[in-house]
Amino acid sequence: MRTLRPRPWQFVAFAVILCIVTIGSFYFYQSREKKLPELMRYLPPRDGITVYLNLRAVRDSGILDRISGAPVSQEPEYRAFVQQTGFDYRQDLDTVLARFTPKVSYILLTGRFRWDDLTRYVTSSGGQCHGGYCQMSGSEPDRKISFLAVNRRTLGLAVSATPGSAFDLAQKHPEQAGTLSSDPFWVSFTPSALRSNEKFPAGTRLFARALADADKVTISIGPEGGRLVAQLEAHAHSPLAAQSLLNQMTGLTDLVRNYIARLGQKPNPADLSGVLTGGSFSRKGNIVRGRWPLDWSFIDSLGGAG
Repeated sequence: MRTLRPRPWQFVAFAVILCIVTIGSFYFYQSREKKLPELMRYLPPRDGITVYLNLRAVRDSGILDRISGAPVSQEPEYRAFVQQTGFDYRQDLDTVLARFTPKVSYILLTGRFRWDDLTRYVTSSGGQCHGGYCQMSGSEPDRKISFLAVNRRTLGLAVSATPGSAFDLAQKHPEQAGTLSSDPFWVSFTPSALRSNEKFPAGTRLFARALADADKVTISIGPEGGRLVAQLEAHAHSPLAAQSLLNQMTGLTDLVRNYIARLGQKPNPADLSGVLTGGSFSRKGNIVRGRWPLDWSFIDSLGGAG
C-alpha cells in the first residue's frame, strides 16, 4: 500500500507560510495582535478557503520546535530572504489569517518586521514601495503581489493577476456570520471550495466530496489531554441531510479501515492512514462533528516530510 504520508503543503499552516516567504513581500511591526473577529472583517466576503494560524501559541506550546525541520526553512529562497531581511517566521510571525479564492489570495499578518530591510528587499527584487503601499512580481508572470498597512498593527497582502488587489483589505467589510474556533489552527471551507477537491491530499478527496453539500465546514486542530486533536464541524441544510452526511463520513472511515486490512497492513499513526482511520463522528440537529486524534509521531513526521 502506498503510504498516506502528508506532503509539506498538506499542513496548511506551513503552506501559508511557504507562500508568504517565497514571494518575500510583507512588513510591519505590531505591538499586539488584533482580536480575530475584528481582523476577520478585513477579509473580503468571497467564496474560498479561510485559514487561521496562531503561530505564537504553536511556538509557545513547543510544537513548532518539533516540526522546525520542515522544508520551508530549507528553501534557498527562504534562506536568502532571512539573510536580507532578518525575518524568520519561527520567531517573528505571530498570526496568519488568509482567504484563498479562485482569483485572489488575501493574507493578513501580525508579527515583528524590519521595515527598512524589507523595503530594500522589495526594491532589490524589482518591486516598488510608495506611501506604505508596495507591489512586486511573484514567482510566475501572472502572479502580482501587493501589500499595505491595514492599520498600525496589521499588514494586508494579496496575490493575484493584478497588482492592486491589496486595496480590498484596506477597509472593513460587513461582519461575517458564524462562530470562530478557539483552537490555534483552523481552516474553513465554502461548498465551492470543497467541490474543487482535486487539490486535496490523496486519501482525503472522498471525505471532501461528502462534505461538499454542507453549508459550512470548519476543521480545527487544538490540544486535548496532552495531545492534539483535529475536529470537524459541518453545518448541513437540515437534520436529515446531517444524518446522511454522518452516514457517509462513518462509511468512508470504515472503507479506509477495510481497505488497509485487505492489504494485510495496519494503520500507521505516523501518516494519514492512522489519522483517517481514527476518526469518530456524531450528530446534533443539523450539525455533524468529527474528531481525529493526532499521534505525536504524525506531528514529528511533518518536520521531515519531503
